[in-house]
Amino acid sequence: KNNTILAASDVEAKAPIASLVKLMTALVAAEYINLDKDVYVSQEKYVTTLIPRLDGRWKVSMYSLLQLLLVESSNEAAEVIATQVGRDRFITLMNEKALALGLEDTTFTGPSGLDDGNVSTVGDLLRLVQYIHYNRNFILELTNDQDLPTAYKSGEFGELENFNQIEDVDSFIGGKVGETLAAGQTSVSLHRLNINGTERILAFIILNSSDRNEDVKKLLEYTTSQFVR
Repeated sequence: KNNTILAASDVEAKAPIASLVKLMTALVAAEYINLDKDVYVSQEKYVTTLIPRLDGRWKVSMYSLLQLLLVESSNEAAEVIATQVGRDRFITLMNEKALALGLEDTTFTGPSGLDDGNVSTVGDLLRLVQYIHYNRNFILELTNDQDLPTAYKSGEFGELENFNQIEDVDSFIGGKVGETLAAGQTSVSLHRLNINGTERILAFIILNSSDRNEDVKKLLEYTTSQFVR
């Protein structure tokens, strides 16, 4: 809430961010597309994704696509969402939103994160996740719990495998992970911690990691040792 940075390195260094792109994809979708509507799914195979779920479907609700995008990091869902306003137009909207938020070192070249041209910095990603937290927090909540109470048509893909949650870490309340050869392992994660009797929400942002889960745990240990008395 007060923008305090407890520890950082290379805050302004540009790097590929892999599926962290999907946070902006979800944000643009929430601001430009009616989440209450059903959308048509082209049977064209856009991209590969770890768990294909759109084969054989011709219609799905936008909110269910958001669940698939954020929980299982579906590249297919990202592409279908983008086509709702036209893929090129959607990418333009992503970059316009980045500029509006002051993300001066961020460039989006696709909605899924597979393209290595999607680059950002730790500092820009912090500003992005702050904006989402205060203005579209359901996006972050979905990354942790697909079963949020909602009036939207949801759950069309059944129980999804959550790629974002961190084993043996109870403080996690939302975030996104990614991984490509160029980006390494990437992560934005929010944690709710009790620090000296006051509840605080901390953001941990990691780029080009070889083991993001261990890095998050080390940052949690550092925070606990330095700031919890």
